[in-house]
Amino acid sequence: MRGLVAVKGNLIWEQGGSEPLREAQVQVKIHATAVNRADILQLAGLYPPPAGESEILGLEMAGEVIEIGPRVTTLKKGSRVCALLGSGGYASHCTIDERRCIPIPHDFSYEQAAAIPESFITALANLPQFPDQLSDNANVLVRAAASGVGVAFLQLALSRSIHSNVYGLVGSEEKASKLQNLFPKTKIFYSEDSLIESTGNDYFTSIINLVGGKTVTNDIRLAAPTGTITLLATLAGRTADLDISQVLKKRLTITGSTLRARSVEEKIALTTRFTKELLPLFEKKVLIPVIDKIFPLLEADKAIKYVEQRKNVGKVILKVL
Repeated sequence: MRGLVAVKGNLIWEQGGSEPLREAQVQVKIHATAVNRADILQLAGLYPPPAGESEILGLEMAGEVIEIGPRVTTLKKGSRVCALLGSGGYASHCTIDERRCIPIPHDFSYEQAAAIPESFITALANLPQFPDQLSDNANVLVRAAASGVGVAFLQLALSRSIHSNVYGLVGSEEKASKLQNLFPKTKIFYSEDSLIESTGNDYFTSIINLVGGKTVTNDIRLAAPTGTITLLATLAGRTADLDISQVLKKRLTITGSTLRARSVEEKIALTTRFTKELLPLFEKKVLIPVIDKIFPLLEADKAIKYVEQRKNVGKVILKVL
């Protein structure tokens, strides 16, 4: 097995051996993976993989099962699967518990499948924050809506109530235009001032914040009474000034979440839930993987820089040749 590890800010190929499969594990030949913000941080030395995980970058993969353990019951050699990983996606192969594998719809490419696990499982893991609020006339705002996770949240919000108002904030007029064309039932803005002019304060029943920093301060103004603010990233900083009196007055719920550090059992539970609830929606094309660019794995450094510069609308994929 070969994979890319971060050494002093550079990507280096590492050759590793393969251990015998445990009873319920499979070995997968990886055909595609995807770039995520965690990869940028890991390359910079700021986000090491969880204990027990490989040093190889990559939080998701899509590929073909080439070997199965003695007690594997749901997969066979040749099965096409994708999966959420703790690390190890930027590699030729990976070994994984069969319960963490998601079947790839028959008409999906490996590149399309690799665009799904991290973004949509992250979104699914946070759906409990707003199912009651996605009733008729709910108002949902997604910050950094052009990111892979942002696109997933937009689609899941749209799928949960046809009468919800789904808004997105992005970083440029070009991104807003692309995203609006992809999802015409949403309302996409590239300026917070224009968003407020359109909606006013005290408007959003659910806010998904993929930015952090001072934007959280603004979210408190934008949130409707009894609204929920879900924090999922710190791209704009780790701190914010909060008007606690407004949190109390509006009876707001502010919650946070991360996915990578969750236990294997939690990830298996989320994968099972994904396969039951969301996989059928991909098969019916209610949900779609959105891919911005595809790079060969050998150009992973260029792909990471592209995402770091926030140029993408949707996922950036690495094709493993």
